[in-house]
Amino acid sequence: WQQGFVVAQTALAFVLLVGAGLLLRGFVRLNAVSPGFEIKNLTALSLSLPAQRYGSAVQRQDFYERLRERVAGLPGVVEVALAGGLPPSGSSVIISPEGEAEGKSPLKLGPTEFLPYNTIGDDYFRVMKIPLIRGRNFDAQDVPGAPSSIIVNDRMAFRFWGSADPIGQRIRFSPRQPWMTVVGVAGDVRARGLSDESGDLEFYQSMRQQGYFAYATVIIRTAGEQRSLDQEIRSEVHALDSRLPIVSLSSAEMLMRQTLAVPRFCLGLMTGFAGVALMLAAIGLYGVMSYAVTQRTQEIGVRIALGGATGDIVGLVTRSGLALTGIGLVVGIGAALGLTRFLQAMLFEISPLDPTTFAVVAALLAMIGALACYLPARRASRVDPMVALRTE
Repeated sequence: WQQGFVVAQTALAFVLLVGAGLLLRGFVRLNAVSPGFEIKNLTALSLSLPAQRYGSAVQRQDFYERLRERVAGLPGVVEVALAGGLPPSGSSVIISPEGEAEGKSPLKLGPTEFLPYNTIGDDYFRVMKIPLIRGRNFDAQDVPGAPSSIIVNDRMAFRFWGSADPIGQRIRFSPRQPWMTVVGVAGDVRARGLSDESGDLEFYQSMRQQGYFAYATVIIRTAGEQRSLDQEIRSEVHALDSRLPIVSLSSAEMLMRQTLAVPRFCLGLMTGFAGVALMLAAIGLYGVMSYAVTQRTQEIGVRIALGGATGDIVGLVTRSGLALTGIGLVVGIGAALGLTRFLQAMLFEISPLDPTTFAVVAALLAMIGALACYLPARRASRVDPMVALRTE
Protein backbone atom coordinates (compact mmCIF):
# COMPACT_ATOMS: atom_id res chain seq x y z
CA TRP A 1 0.00 0.00 0.00
CA GLN A 2 2.82 2.40 0.83
CA GLN A 3 4.51 1.76 -2.48
CA GLY A 4 1.19 2.08 -4.27
CA PHE A 5 0.61 5.50 -2.72
CA VAL A 6 4.09 6.64 -3.78
CA VAL A 7 3.40 5.51 -7.35
CA ALA A 8 0.02 7.31 -7.33
CA GLN A 9 1.53 10.50 -5.89
CA THR A 10 4.30 10.47 -8.49
CA ALA A 11 1.81 9.94 -11.32
CA LEU A 12 -0.46 12.74 -10.05
CA ALA A 13 2.50 15.08 -9.66
CA PHE A 14 3.55 14.31 -13.24
CA VAL A 15 0.10 15.11 -14.63
CA LEU A 16 -0.18 18.38 -12.71
CA LEU A 17 3.37 19.45 -13.49
CA VAL A 18 2.83 18.79 -17.20
CA GLY A 19 -0.37 20.84 -17.07
CA ALA A 20 1.41 23.69 -15.28
CA GLY A 21 4.32 23.48 -17.71
CA LEU A 22 2.04 23.65 -20.75
CA LEU A 23 0.16 26.63 -19.33
CA LEU A 24 3.42 28.37 -18.43
CA ARG A 25 4.91 27.91 -21.91
CA GLY A 26 1.67 29.09 -23.50
CA PHE A 27 1.51 32.10 -21.17
CA VAL A 28 5.10 33.09 -22.00
CA ARG A 29 4.28 32.94 -25.71
CA LEU A 30 1.09 34.90 -25.14
CA ASN A 31 2.99 37.69 -23.37
CA ALA A 32 5.35 37.93 -26.33
CA VAL A 33 2.53 38.49 -28.84
CA SER A 34 2.32 41.92 -30.42
CA PRO A 35 -1.18 43.45 -30.22
CA GLY A 36 -0.58 45.24 -33.51
CA PHE A 37 -0.17 48.69 -31.96
CA GLU A 38 2.17 50.37 -29.48
CA ILE A 39 0.64 50.04 -26.00
CA LYS A 40 3.40 51.79 -24.05
CA ASN A 41 2.54 55.29 -22.80
CA LEU A 42 -0.99 55.00 -24.20
CA THR A 43 -4.04 56.01 -22.15
CA ALA A 44 -7.74 55.52 -22.83
CA LEU A 45 -10.32 57.94 -21.43
CA SER A 46 -13.86 56.61 -21.98
CA LEU A 47 -16.94 58.80 -21.64
CA SER A 48 -20.66 58.44 -22.22
CA LEU A 49 -22.54 61.65 -22.95
CA PRO A 50 -26.12 61.80 -21.59
CA ALA A 51 -28.77 62.19 -24.27
CA GLN A 52 -30.54 64.95 -22.30
CA ARG A 53 -27.63 67.38 -22.75
CA TYR A 54 -26.00 65.96 -25.88
CA GLY A 55 -28.89 64.87 -28.03
CA SER A 56 -27.46 65.76 -31.44
CA ALA A 57 -24.35 64.63 -33.27
CA VAL A 58 -23.25 68.27 -33.56
CA GLN A 59 -23.32 68.73 -29.77
CA ARG A 60 -21.38 65.52 -29.23
CA GLN A 61 -18.82 66.45 -31.87
CA ASP A 62 -18.33 69.89 -30.33
CA PHE A 63 -17.75 68.40 -26.87
CA TYR A 64 -15.31 65.71 -27.96
CA GLU A 65 -13.33 68.00 -30.25
CA ARG A 66 -12.98 70.63 -27.54
CA LEU A 67 -11.92 67.97 -25.05
CA ARG A 68 -9.38 66.60 -27.51
CA GLU A 69 -7.84 70.05 -27.94
CA ARG A 70 -7.69 70.68 -24.19
CA VAL A 71 -6.09 67.31 -23.40
CA ALA A 72 -3.61 67.76 -26.25
CA GLY A 73 -2.42 70.97 -24.57
CA LEU A 74 -1.48 69.26 -21.31
CA PRO A 75 2.25 69.00 -20.51
CA GLY A 76 3.52 65.52 -21.29
CA VAL A 77 0.82 64.75 -23.86
CA VAL A 78 2.28 63.95 -27.27
CA GLU A 79 -0.80 63.15 -29.40
CA VAL A 80 -4.54 62.68 -28.93
CA ALA A 81 -7.12 60.86 -31.07
CA LEU A 82 -10.80 59.96 -30.84
CA ALA A 83 -12.33 56.54 -31.41
CA GLY A 84 -15.32 54.45 -30.53
CA GLY A 85 -13.05 52.39 -28.30
CA LEU A 86 -9.59 51.02 -27.67
CA PRO A 87 -8.73 47.40 -28.44
CA PRO A 88 -9.11 44.79 -27.18
CA SER A 89 -12.48 45.63 -25.63
CA GLY A 90 -13.36 48.81 -27.45
CA SER A 91 -14.54 47.51 -30.83
CA SER A 92 -18.07 46.72 -31.83
CA VAL A 93 -18.54 43.27 -33.36
CA ILE A 94 -20.63 41.91 -36.22
CA ILE A 95 -21.21 38.18 -35.71
CA SER A 96 -21.20 35.88 -38.74
CA PRO A 97 -22.03 38.50 -41.39
CA GLU A 98 -22.40 37.86 -45.07
CA GLY A 99 -19.88 40.08 -46.79
CA GLU A 100 -20.34 41.05 -50.40
CA ALA A 101 -17.62 42.69 -52.44
CA GLU A 102 -19.01 44.43 -55.50
CA GLY A 103 -18.75 42.24 -58.56
CA LYS A 104 -18.10 39.10 -56.53
CA SER A 105 -20.29 36.42 -55.03
CA PRO A 106 -21.31 37.02 -51.39
CA LEU A 107 -18.85 35.56 -48.91
CA LYS A 108 -20.49 33.90 -45.94
CA LEU A 109 -18.19 34.01 -42.95
CA GLY A 110 -18.04 30.99 -40.67
CA PRO A 111 -20.17 30.58 -37.51
CA THR A 112 -17.17 31.27 -35.28
CA GLU A 113 -15.86 34.25 -37.23
CA PHE A 114 -16.31 37.77 -35.97
CA LEU A 115 -15.96 41.12 -37.64
CA PRO A 116 -14.84 43.85 -35.23
CA TYR A 117 -15.18 47.42 -36.41
CA ASN A 118 -14.37 50.80 -34.92
CA THR A 119 -15.32 54.39 -35.64
CA ILE A 120 -12.19 56.52 -35.51
CA GLY A 121 -10.89 60.04 -35.87
CA ASP A 122 -8.37 61.09 -38.47
CA ASP A 123 -5.39 60.79 -36.10
CA TYR A 124 -6.23 57.30 -34.81
CA PHE A 125 -3.67 55.28 -36.78
CA ARG A 126 -0.86 57.73 -36.08
CA VAL A 127 -1.52 57.86 -32.33
CA MET A 128 -1.97 54.09 -32.08
CA LYS A 129 1.07 53.51 -34.34
CA ILE A 130 -0.89 51.14 -36.56
CA PRO A 131 0.71 51.05 -40.02
CA LEU A 132 -1.35 52.19 -43.00
CA ILE A 133 -0.24 49.69 -45.63
CA ARG A 134 -2.06 51.05 -48.68
CA GLY A 135 -4.37 53.89 -49.62
CA ARG A 136 -5.17 56.93 -47.53
CA ASN A 137 -6.34 57.82 -44.07
CA PHE A 138 -9.70 59.40 -43.33
CA ASP A 139 -9.66 63.15 -43.99
CA ALA A 140 -11.88 66.18 -44.54
CA GLN A 141 -13.57 64.68 -47.61
CA ASP A 142 -15.18 61.96 -45.44
CA VAL A 143 -18.20 63.93 -44.30
CA PRO A 144 -21.87 63.08 -43.72
CA GLY A 145 -23.68 62.73 -47.04
CA ALA A 146 -20.53 61.75 -48.96
CA PRO A 147 -20.11 58.13 -50.15
CA SER A 148 -19.31 55.96 -47.14
CA SER A 149 -15.59 55.32 -46.75
CA ILE A 150 -14.06 52.31 -45.05
CA ILE A 151 -10.54 51.21 -44.11
CA VAL A 152 -10.05 47.45 -43.84
CA ASN A 153 -7.30 45.50 -42.16
CA ASP A 154 -4.80 43.51 -44.22
CA ARG A 155 -6.41 40.16 -43.43
CA MET A 156 -9.83 41.37 -44.55
CA ALA A 157 -8.41 42.80 -47.77
CA PHE A 158 -6.86 39.44 -48.65
CA ARG A 159 -10.02 37.51 -47.70
CA PHE A 160 -12.26 39.51 -50.04
CA TRP A 161 -9.94 40.55 -52.86
CA GLY A 162 -6.98 38.20 -52.65
CA SER A 163 -3.84 39.67 -54.21
CA ALA A 164 -5.84 42.34 -56.09
CA ASP A 165 -5.71 45.96 -54.97
CA PRO A 166 -8.80 46.67 -52.79
CA ILE A 167 -8.46 50.46 -52.96
CA GLY A 168 -11.54 51.90 -54.63
CA GLN A 169 -13.48 48.64 -54.34
CA ARG A 170 -16.90 48.62 -52.69
CA ILE A 171 -18.27 46.28 -50.02
CA ARG A 172 -21.34 45.80 -47.86
CA PHE A 173 -22.48 43.33 -45.20
CA SER A 174 -26.17 43.24 -45.92
CA PRO A 175 -28.32 43.74 -49.04
CA ARG A 176 -30.09 46.52 -47.12
CA GLN A 177 -26.83 48.32 -46.33
CA PRO A 178 -25.35 50.98 -48.65
CA TRP A 179 -22.08 50.22 -50.40
CA MET A 180 -18.89 51.38 -48.68
CA THR A 181 -15.76 52.31 -50.62
CA VAL A 182 -12.39 51.02 -49.44
CA VAL A 183 -9.97 53.93 -49.15
CA GLY A 184 -7.16 52.27 -47.16
CA VAL A 185 -5.67 49.07 -45.80
CA ALA A 186 -4.32 49.06 -42.22
CA GLY A 187 -2.17 46.59 -40.31
CA ASP A 188 -3.80 43.74 -38.39
CA VAL A 189 -4.67 44.31 -34.72
CA ARG A 190 -5.67 41.71 -32.13
CA ALA A 191 -9.03 43.38 -31.66
CA ARG A 192 -10.37 40.77 -29.21
CA GLY A 193 -7.27 40.27 -27.07
CA LEU A 194 -3.83 38.71 -27.27
CA SER A 195 -5.16 35.18 -26.88
CA ASP A 196 -7.42 35.44 -29.94
CA GLU A 197 -5.93 33.15 -32.60
CA SER A 198 -8.86 33.37 -35.04
CA GLY A 199 -7.33 36.24 -36.98
CA ASP A 200 -10.30 38.59 -37.10
CA LEU A 201 -11.23 40.56 -40.16
CA GLU A 202 -11.66 44.18 -39.09
CA PHE A 203 -12.68 47.48 -40.59
CA TYR A 204 -12.84 51.14 -39.60
CA GLN A 205 -15.26 53.94 -40.37
CA SER A 206 -14.81 57.68 -40.04
CA MET A 207 -16.20 59.15 -36.83
CA ARG A 208 -16.80 62.42 -38.67
CA GLN A 209 -18.78 60.70 -41.41
CA GLN A 210 -20.78 58.30 -39.23
CA GLY A 211 -21.55 60.88 -36.58
CA TYR A 212 -20.12 61.22 -33.08
CA PHE A 213 -21.75 58.68 -30.78
CA ALA A 214 -22.57 59.24 -27.13
CA TYR A 215 -19.96 56.72 -26.04
CA ALA A 216 -16.44 57.45 -27.21
CA THR A 217 -12.83 57.09 -26.13
CA VAL A 218 -10.15 59.75 -26.06
CA ILE A 219 -6.84 58.01 -26.82
CA ILE A 220 -3.85 59.83 -25.37
CA ARG A 221 -0.20 59.14 -26.07
CA THR A 222 2.07 60.58 -23.40
CA ALA A 223 5.79 61.12 -23.15
CA GLY A 224 5.99 59.18 -19.87
CA GLU A 225 3.89 57.39 -17.28
CA GLN A 226 0.17 58.09 -17.54
CA ARG A 227 -0.63 58.10 -13.81
CA SER A 228 0.94 61.51 -13.30
CA LEU A 229 -1.60 62.98 -15.74
CA ASP A 230 -4.73 61.31 -14.37
CA GLN A 231 -5.86 64.26 -12.30
CA GLU A 232 -5.15 66.79 -15.05
CA ILE A 233 -7.16 64.74 -17.58
CA ARG A 234 -10.09 64.47 -15.18
CA SER A 235 -9.92 68.20 -14.55
CA GLU A 236 -10.17 68.96 -18.26
CA VAL A 237 -13.28 66.77 -18.55
CA HIS A 238 -14.97 68.46 -15.61
CA ALA A 239 -13.95 71.90 -16.85
CA LEU A 240 -16.18 71.26 -19.86
CA ASP A 241 -18.96 69.47 -17.96
CA SER A 242 -18.74 69.18 -14.17
CA ARG A 243 -21.62 66.69 -14.05
CA LEU A 244 -20.16 64.25 -16.55
CA PRO A 245 -18.99 60.94 -15.02
CA ILE A 246 -15.85 59.28 -16.35
CA VAL A 247 -16.53 55.71 -17.41
CA SER A 248 -12.88 54.68 -17.23
CA LEU A 249 -9.40 56.10 -17.34
CA SER A 250 -6.67 53.50 -17.67
CA SER A 251 -3.53 52.67 -19.59
CA ALA A 252 -3.51 50.36 -22.57
CA GLU A 253 -1.02 48.15 -20.72
CA MET A 254 -3.51 47.67 -17.90
CA LEU A 255 -6.30 46.85 -20.34
CA MET A 256 -4.09 44.25 -21.99
CA ARG A 257 -3.18 42.76 -18.61
CA GLN A 258 -6.86 42.40 -17.82
CA THR A 259 -7.33 40.22 -20.90
CA LEU A 260 -4.70 37.87 -19.44
CA ALA A 261 -6.46 37.55 -16.08
CA VAL A 262 -8.08 34.18 -16.86
CA PRO A 263 -4.95 32.45 -18.24
CA ARG A 264 -2.91 33.93 -15.36
CA PHE A 265 -5.40 32.56 -12.81
CA CYS A 266 -5.43 29.11 -14.43
CA LEU A 267 -1.63 29.07 -14.47
CA GLY A 268 -1.43 30.04 -10.81
CA LEU A 269 -4.01 27.45 -9.78
CA MET A 270 -2.38 24.64 -11.73
CA THR A 271 1.09 25.60 -10.51
CA GLY A 272 -0.10 25.60 -6.89
CA PHE A 273 -1.63 22.14 -7.17
CA ALA A 274 1.43 20.85 -9.01
CA GLY A 275 3.74 22.19 -6.30
CA VAL A 276 1.74 20.52 -3.55
CA ALA A 277 1.62 17.23 -5.48
CA LEU A 278 5.37 17.36 -6.10
CA MET A 279 6.06 17.98 -2.42
CA LEU A 280 3.78 15.10 -1.38
CA ALA A 281 5.41 12.76 -3.88
CA ALA A 282 8.90 13.65 -2.64
CA ILE A 283 7.91 13.32 1.04
CA GLY A 284 6.08 10.06 0.35
CA LEU A 285 9.01 8.52 -1.49
CA TYR A 286 11.45 9.68 1.18
CA GLY A 287 9.23 8.29 3.93
CA VAL A 288 8.81 4.91 2.27
CA MET A 289 12.52 4.57 1.61
CA SER A 290 13.39 5.63 5.16
CA TYR A 291 10.95 3.07 6.53
CA ALA A 292 12.36 0.40 4.21
CA VAL A 293 15.88 1.16 5.43
CA THR A 294 14.73 0.82 9.03
CA GLN A 295 13.07 -2.51 8.27
CA ARG A 296 16.17 -3.81 6.49
CA THR A 297 18.70 -2.62 9.07
CA GLN A 298 19.78 -6.16 9.94
CA GLU A 299 20.07 -7.20 6.30
CA ILE A 300 22.16 -4.14 5.51
CA GLY A 301 24.34 -4.82 8.56
CA VAL A 302 24.98 -8.37 7.40
CA ARG A 303 25.84 -7.16 3.90
CA ILE A 304 28.31 -4.65 5.31
CA ALA A 305 29.79 -7.27 7.70
CA LEU A 306 30.35 -9.58 4.75
CA GLY A 307 32.23 -6.87 2.86
CA GLY A 308 29.49 -5.00 1.02
CA ALA A 309 30.82 -1.69 -0.31
CA THR A 310 29.20 1.65 0.49
CA GLY A 311 28.33 2.18 -3.19
CA ASP A 312 26.63 -1.21 -3.36
CA ILE A 313 24.43 -0.42 -0.34
CA VAL A 314 23.54 3.00 -1.74
CA GLY A 315 22.73 1.48 -5.11
CA LEU A 316 20.61 -1.26 -3.54
CA VAL A 317 18.36 1.18 -1.72
CA THR A 318 18.32 3.80 -4.48
CA ARG A 319 17.31 1.29 -7.15
CA SER A 320 14.30 0.27 -5.09
CA GLY A 321 13.13 3.87 -4.83
CA LEU A 322 13.82 4.71 -8.44
CA ALA A 323 11.81 1.68 -9.50
CA LEU A 324 8.77 3.22 -7.74
CA THR A 325 9.51 6.58 -9.37
CA GLY A 326 9.80 4.93 -12.78
CA ILE A 327 6.47 3.15 -12.41
CA GLY A 328 4.87 6.41 -11.29
CA LEU A 329 6.30 8.20 -14.33
CA VAL A 330 4.97 5.55 -16.71
CA VAL A 331 1.51 5.79 -15.15
CA GLY A 332 1.72 9.59 -15.13
CA ILE A 333 2.72 9.80 -18.79
CA GLY A 334 -0.21 7.62 -19.77
CA ALA A 335 -2.61 9.73 -17.70
CA ALA A 336 -1.18 13.01 -19.01
CA LEU A 337 -1.52 11.90 -22.63
CA GLY A 338 -5.23 11.42 -22.02
CA LEU A 339 -5.94 14.40 -19.75
CA THR A 340 -3.91 17.29 -21.16
CA ARG A 341 -6.19 17.48 -24.21
CA PHE A 342 -8.76 19.09 -21.89
CA LEU A 343 -6.34 22.02 -21.55
CA GLN A 344 -6.40 22.69 -25.30
CA ALA A 345 -8.73 25.69 -24.98
CA MET A 346 -6.39 27.33 -22.44
CA LEU A 347 -3.16 26.77 -24.37
CA PHE A 348 -1.73 29.35 -26.75
CA GLU A 349 0.25 28.15 -29.75
CA ILE A 350 1.41 24.98 -28.02
CA SER A 351 0.31 21.36 -28.33
CA PRO A 352 -1.13 19.58 -25.26
CA LEU A 353 1.27 16.74 -26.15
CA ASP A 354 4.34 19.00 -26.29
CA PRO A 355 7.32 16.61 -26.02
CA THR A 356 9.64 19.21 -24.48
CA THR A 357 7.31 19.78 -21.54
CA PHE A 358 6.86 16.05 -20.98
CA ALA A 359 10.63 15.47 -21.08
CA VAL A 360 11.48 18.32 -18.70
CA VAL A 361 8.84 17.27 -16.16
CA ALA A 362 9.95 13.62 -16.33
CA ALA A 363 13.57 14.66 -15.76
CA LEU A 364 12.57 16.90 -12.85
CA LEU A 365 10.59 14.15 -11.14
CA ALA A 366 13.39 11.64 -11.73
CA MET A 367 15.91 14.01 -10.10
CA ILE A 368 13.66 14.65 -7.10
CA GLY A 369 12.97 10.92 -6.81
CA ALA A 370 16.69 10.17 -6.90
CA LEU A 371 17.36 12.75 -4.17
CA ALA A 372 14.53 11.39 -2.00
CA CYS A 373 16.08 7.91 -2.34
CA TYR A 374 19.70 8.97 -1.91
CA LEU A 375 19.31 10.46 1.57
CA PRO A 376 17.98 7.23 3.20
CA ALA A 377 20.47 5.23 1.11
CA ARG A 378 23.40 7.23 2.50
CA ARG A 379 22.11 6.66 6.00
CA ALA A 380 21.82 2.94 5.30
CA SER A 381 25.42 2.78 4.08
CA ARG A 382 26.59 4.07 7.47
CA VAL A 383 24.89 1.36 9.51
CA ASP A 384 27.27 -0.16 12.09
CA PRO A 385 27.09 -3.94 11.44
CA MET A 386 27.63 -4.76 15.14
CA VAL A 387 24.71 -2.56 16.19
CA ALA A 388 22.55 -4.04 13.42
CA LEU A 389 23.37 -7.64 14.39
CA ARG A 390 22.74 -7.00 18.10
CA THR A 391 19.16 -5.99 17.29
CA GLU A 392 18.40 -9.65 16.45
